[in-house]
Amino acid sequence: MITLKDAWNRYMLLLQSLKKSAATMKQYNMDGQHFLSFAHEKNYLYVDHQFQELLQIYCHDIKETYSNINTFNHKIATMRGFVDFIFLREWMEPFDYQHILQPRKRR
Repeated sequence: MITLKDAWNRYMLLLQSLKKSAATMKQYNMDGQHFLSFAHEKNYLYVDHQFQELLQIYCHDIKETYSNINTFNHKIATMRGFVDFIFLREWMEPFDYQHILQPRKRR
């Protein structure tokens, strides 16, 4: 079982290997650190059977916290990439997260 922090660090290494720009890496890192802090605060430490529940409460929290649609959607996009990475590495059984990590529609 891998910790969320280790999984995130490996995801960042992947993004770095894909030659993402410094600005993109900085934004992903900020989003990831926010997610990791939230998870730690709620006592979720591992990529395990509680990961889907964590995504649900995290998404609800950022929906309440960020009224700016672009900010919210960027955090959602970051999490979608991270979840796909977790599935790709087979750290957990895939599940349908589309309904959880749903971007907001622009008006």
